Amino acid sequence: MSGCIWGTLHLAAAVYPPGGRAPCMEESDRGDIHWKKRCRDKQDLAQEDDVETVETYQDALQFVVSHMPVDASKRNILVAHQFVTGASRCESEEVSVGGLDQIGAEVFDVFDYVALGHIHSPQHIERETLRYCGTPLKYSFSEAEQKKSVVVMEIKEKGDIFIEKVPLKPLRDLRKIRGTYMELMSKDFYEGTETDDYLQITLTDGGGCAGWNGKASDGIPRI
Repeated sequence: MSGCIWGTLHLAAAVYPPGGRAPCMEESDRGDIHWKKRCRDKQDLAQEDDVETVETYQDALQFVVSHMPVDASKRNILVAHQFVTGASRCESEEVSVGGLDQIGAEVFDVFDYVALGHIHSPQHIERETLRYCGTPLKYSFSEAEQKKSVVVMEIKEKGDIFIEKVPLKPLRDLRKIRGTYMELMSKDFYEGTETDDYLQITLTDGGGCAGWNGKASDGIPRI
């Protein structure tokens, strides 16, 4: 999962007791917190009697969630690498043909907090507690306008969750600039900007490009 979650909770690996599987569980001064990772696979599903009801990807995920031993009276947290319908994507993420990997947010209604990975842009889907923390850095220029952050989450009593986003500033940012050849060759064009950033440059005129690379590299090293 991309990004981080800070708090008094600790992510643990799945526990496999003799004869079956059990959810991970974290003890706290406010009672049990159940922390689950989606860890079932096709072999698991093949052993279930009612697996015939699974026809779509959404059916399969709903089937897995419905067979988790979730105690609704406890505080339940799910960690999943999953694309939820409605999330904003960019060119950095892989897309399944026809959107087959999309599932509805209602699949996760039983969980108090859902920590999602895969999408690079920090965002929540339908509710504040179903959230992509996003990546700490930008991985393509399609992410140039994104504001990266770290999610700090504190889960108190059942239904009482505090969420804070802490902004992240990279050593070198990704930026898009555009202009004519003559504009981009002028040092005044870069006045007050971070010339050490990684730049994607779009020329708005078709002429005068000869020798561009050599000239532009003077004082602007990361084009």
